[in-house]
Amino acid sequence: MLYEWSTELLRTLEWKRFEDVCTEYFKLSGYETKQTDLGADGGIDVIIYKNEKPFALIQCKARSNSYVGVKVVRELMGVMIVKGVKNGILMTNSGFTNDAIGFEKDIRASKKAAFNLVNGERLLALIKKLPEDKQNIAK
Repeated sequence: MLYEWSTELLRTLEWKRFEDVCTEYFKLSGYETKQTDLGADGGIDVIIYKNEKPFALIQCKARSNSYVGVKVVRELMGVMIVKGVKNGILMTNSGFTNDAIGFEKDIRASKKAAFNLVNGERLLALIKKLPEDKQNIAK
């Protein structure tokens, strides 16, 4: 049985499954990815590689009833600085607080890093841009 992607479906995913969905999206988009080990991940869930070097760091936050706040954005920025990676993506199946969105805008304006917040609606739109055969969800 196949299911159709929806924001409701994304919100029902437990944290590990959400990380898997995010990782698979980037793989299907042509990127070389690696998920970090389970347990303490150091603020990174997925690494995107380009020319065998880390290109972007991704943090995934599965939240069914709350938004992701600015603290998580700051933590990912700190990890990016320590690792020397200029691209960061924070993904959630819910949304972001106004403080988090404001901080992302400040990061972009500084031009010191490329940083993207991807909420559930945006992730759904990205998934739906994939070829239909790559969107299939089996039960």
